[in-house]
Amino acid sequence: MLSLFRRLIYSKVGVIVTLVILVLIALAFAAGDISGMRPAGGSLLGGEIASVGDEKLTEAELTQRAQLAVANARERNPQADMSGFIASGGLEQALDQSINGLALTHFGEEMGMHVSKRAIDGQIASYSAFRGLDGKFDQERFRQTLAQQRISEGDLRDDIRRQLLAQWLVGPTIGASQFPRKLALPYASLLLEQRTSDVGVIPIVAFEPAKDPGEAALTKFYNAHRADYIVPERRVVRYALVSPQRFDGKLDATDAEIAQAYRQDAKRFAPRQTRDIRQLIVRDEAQARKIAAQVKGGTSIEAAASAAGLEATLVEDIDQNSYANQTSSAIAETTFAADRGALIGPDQVPLGWLIARVEDIATIPGRTLEQARSELKQEVETRKRQEAMADLQTRIDDGIAQGATFDEVIADTKLAAQRTPAVNAAGLDPLKPQEGEADPRIAAIAKAGFAAEPEDEPQIIALPGDDAGFALVKLDRVLTPAPRPLKEIRDTVLRDYRVNDALERARTAAEAITKKVKGGKSLAAAMAESKLRLPRVEEVKMTRAQMAQGGSEVPPPLRLMFSMVKGSAKMVAAPSDAGWVVVHLKDTKEGDASTNKEALDATQEGLGANTGRELVSQYTAAIRNRIGVRVNDGALANLRKQLGGESTDQ
Repeated sequence: MLSLFRRLIYSKVGVIVTLVILVLIALAFAAGDISGMRPAGGSLLGGEIASVGDEKLTEAELTQRAQLAVANARERNPQADMSGFIASGGLEQALDQSINGLALTHFGEEMGMHVSKRAIDGQIASYSAFRGLDGKFDQERFRQTLAQQRISEGDLRDDIRRQLLAQWLVGPTIGASQFPRKLALPYASLLLEQRTSDVGVIPIVAFEPAKDPGEAALTKFYNAHRADYIVPERRVVRYALVSPQRFDGKLDATDAEIAQAYRQDAKRFAPRQTRDIRQLIVRDEAQARKIAAQVKGGTSIEAAASAAGLEATLVEDIDQNSYANQTSSAIAETTFAADRGALIGPDQVPLGWLIARVEDIATIPGRTLEQARSELKQEVETRKRQEAMADLQTRIDDGIAQGATFDEVIADTKLAAQRTPAVNAAGLDPLKPQEGEADPRIAAIAKAGFAAEPEDEPQIIALPGDDAGFALVKLDRVLTPAPRPLKEIRDTVLRDYRVNDALERARTAAEAITKKVKGGKSLAAAMAESKLRLPRVEEVKMTRAQMAQGGSEVPPPLRLMFSMVKGSAKMVAAPSDAGWVVVHLKDTKEGDASTNKEALDATQEGLGANTGRELVSQYTAAIRNRIGVRVNDGALANLRKQLGGESTDQ
C-alpha cells in the first residue's frame, strides 16, 4: 500500500501536480469529475499549519486535501487508507502542494495577473459532471452536484482561479526539453562507470531466537512500535439484498398469460422460410448490369465479381423481414418469391446496385402453443420478476425521497436487514486476513459505505453479476484507525520482538565486521572471525547504467556501492528486515561515453525530459523564498498523529 502512495506522490504527473497546485481540481475530477471533491462535512480543525506571505493554511484545509488524496487512491486500490497515506509521506506532500499553490497565486497577483470570470466560467463548463443529457452545461445539474458534494460555488471558483494562475505561470516552462550534448557527456560517462564490490550478508537466522521477555518488556516494545499495529479505517454498513429469486414461486405464469404471450408473438411461432443469398453491391449501375448479364450468361456470381475486382458475400439463414431491413421491402419480397438459383437485380440500394442469387431455401415449421409453452412460461415469469423488481425499487426510491429512514424502508418493504462486519473498502475484515477475497456483493456494499457519511440517506446500488439485483445500503458507523490491544495480538508482538532482537544482534555483528574491513581485513576474513554461520561473500560487478535499468527493483546494497569511496566499507539493512549487508567497494573503473553514440543520445534525451520540471522546481522555490513561507511543525506533527489514528497527547 505504501508503494501505491509513493507512486502517486513521486510519479512524473505527481511532480507536475505539486508544482501547479492541481491537487484539488485534478485529483477530484479524475475521481469521477466533481465526485468526492471535498470530504462531506469538512473538518472541525481550525489551527494554522503554515503561512505563505499573508495567506494562512489551516489544519482543516490540509485535512481536506489529505482525505481527497486517499479517496482518489481508493479508485486505484480499494484498500488504500489514511494510515498508508501518512506512512508514505503523503501529508507532507499535500502540504507542499498547498504551499506551492498559495505561493504561485500570491506571486501571480503581485505581478498583476488576473483571471477573468469568463475564463473561470469556461473551465466550469468544460467539466462533464456539470453537463446535461444533451452534452451542454446544465445550471441545475451544476447546482445539484455542488450541493451533493457540499462545495460552495465560491470555493470552486477560487480553486479554479488558483489553478489557472499556476498554469499560466509555469505552463510555458514545464515543457522545456533542451539539453546541450556537451553537458550530457559527463552524465553519460558516469552511467558507464563500473564498480566491483564484495558483499556479505549477516542474516537474523544466524542468531538464536530470544526468550519471552515478560509482560513489562513486551509492553514497552509494543508502546514503542504502536504504529506497526494500527488497524486501518473500517466501516460497518447496513444493507438489504434484493434479487429476482425473492419472487421465485410467487409469480408463476398462468395459462392465460402464456396464451396471450403466444398470440402477441405469433410471427415467431408461425412457419417461416429462410434463405441463403449470395449478393454483390456495385457502385456503378452500368457495371452492375454488365455483371448481371455475365451471370445470366452462365458465369458464376463469384467469378464475375472477382473479374471486376469485387467480392460477393453469402448471407446465410436469413428470413424475409431481416432481409428487408438490410435492403428494402420490395427487394426482399422479390427475392423470397424467387426459386433456388434465381438472379435478382440489379436493384438500387443506399450503397449502390445490388445483384443477388438465391443459393438455398429452408422451411422452418411453426410451433403450437403446447410446443412453445415451456419457453413462454420461463419468459413470462422472467418478465414478471423484472417488473416486480422495478416496482420494488421504485417503492424504495419513493420512500427515500420522502425522508424515510433505513429501518422504515425495511419495515415497509419487508426486506431482511443485515450488517457487514467492520470491513475495509474492499469488503474484507483486516483482522481476519485468512478469509481471502470478499464476497463480490459485500465488496460492492463496502465500496458504497466508504463513499458515504453516517448522516447520508440510504442509497440503492446495483450488485455485480448478471441478474444479481440490487441492495439498499446505509452506512452504520466508522471505526477510525487505532492500534489493536496488546492482549489480542500478544503472539504477533512477541514474534516481532524476537525479530527485532535478532536484527539488533545482527547489526552489532555487522558493525564489528565493517570495522575490521575498514581496518584492512578482507570482508571474507572479517566474517570468518565472527564465528557465526554466515553465507559466503559474493563479488559483484555492475555499471551505473545496469543499476539504473533495474529501477526500484535494485537492492539497497547494490545502490550503496555507487555512493561509496573506493576501499571503503559500509553496512545497510537487508530487505524485509532479513538482517544486515556489509559492502566493501574494491575497485572503480571510470566510463567514457565520447564514442558511445547510443549512450550519449539516451542520456541527452533523458536529461532533456527533466529540464522543464527542474526549471519549474527552481522557479517555484524562488517564489516561495520571495513570498516567505513558515510551517508550524508542531501542528503538523499533531495532525499527522490524529489522521493516522494515534493519540495526540502521547
